[in-house]
Amino acid sequence: MKLIFLAFYFCWFLLTIFIISIPVPSDFSPFLYSILSIIVLGVYLLLLSSLARVVIKSSIALERKELVIYFAVVVILLAIFVLGRQMQLSAGAFGGTLATANLLFGATMLGSLLATPIQRVGELVPVCITAAVADAISVSKGPTKAMIADINEYYTSGGEGAAPLVDFILVKIGIPGIENLVPVFGITDWIFVVLLSASLYRLNLKDNILPARFRMGELLFVPVAVLALYLTIILAQLTGLFIPAMVGIALLFLVFLVIKYSLHKQIKKIDLYYSVLFPSAVAVSLFLYARNFA
Repeated sequence: MKLIFLAFYFCWFLLTIFIISIPVPSDFSPFLYSILSIIVLGVYLLLLSSLARVVIKSSIALERKELVIYFAVVVILLAIFVLGRQMQLSAGAFGGTLATANLLFGATMLGSLLATPIQRVGELVPVCITAAVADAISVSKGPTKAMIADINEYYTSGGEGAAPLVDFILVKIGIPGIENLVPVFGITDWIFVVLLSASLYRLNLKDNILPARFRMGELLFVPVAVLALYLTIILAQLTGLFIPAMVGIALLFLVFLVIKYSLHKQIKKIDLYYSVLFPSAVAVSLFLYARNFA
C-alpha cells in the first residue's frame, strides 16, 4: 500500500506538470479551448479512476490500524495545506497539485470504506436516491448554495486574500494556457463515485465501461459512475449552469444497474422503504437549514 500511496501522488503530480506545460497558440478560439478542456478533464478522470481502482482493492485488505494511519497522514497534510493558504503562503500550482492528490487519495479511501455495509445491489437504490436528493436541494437552497457564492466571489475577485474553506474541498486540475489550477468538482462527488464503484467491486460485479482492448490488461479502468460525472461536468460547462453532479451520477448508475444487472428484479420492499425514508429525512433537514440559516 505504501507504493500505491506514493504512486497516486506522483502520477497525479506528473500529469499536472505535463498538462500545464502544453503550449496553447495565441489565436486558439474559445470553442477549441473548450474542446481541449473537455479532453484534458477526460485524461485526468481516466488516470484518477484507474488509480482509485488500485486503492480500492488494496484498502479492502488493510487492517483497521493501517487505515487509521493513512487517514491520519491525509488529515495532517490537509491541515498543512489549509494553514499555508490561510497564512497566504503561496505554493503555486505545484503545492495545489499535491493538495488535490492528497484530497483525492483520502476521499478514495473514505469512499471505499463507506461501501463496506453494502451487501446487495438493491441497497444501492436508497443510497443513490438519497445522495441525489441531498445534492439537488443543497445546491438550490442548502449549504452548497452558500459555498458556490463564496467560491465564485473569491475567484471572480482574482483569488486575492484568504481562500474560503470550501476551496479546500474542490478537486482542481491543470489546463494548458492557464497558470492556476481550475476547480472542476467537489470532493463529495468523488466520494460518491468511489462508494458506488467499490460497492460493485465488493459484490463481484463489473462496472468498467472501457472495451477490453483498451484496458491494457487491468491497467486502465473507467467505472460507469466516473462516466456519469464526466458527462455531468461537460453538460454544466456547455450550458453554463451549476448542475448537481450526484443527480447525474445516480441517474446513470441506476440505469446501468437496470440494464446490466436487472436491478428492478432484485429490489426488496426494504429498499423501497429506505428510498422514501432517507431522502425525505435529508430533504426536511436541508429545508430546515435553509429556513433557519440561509
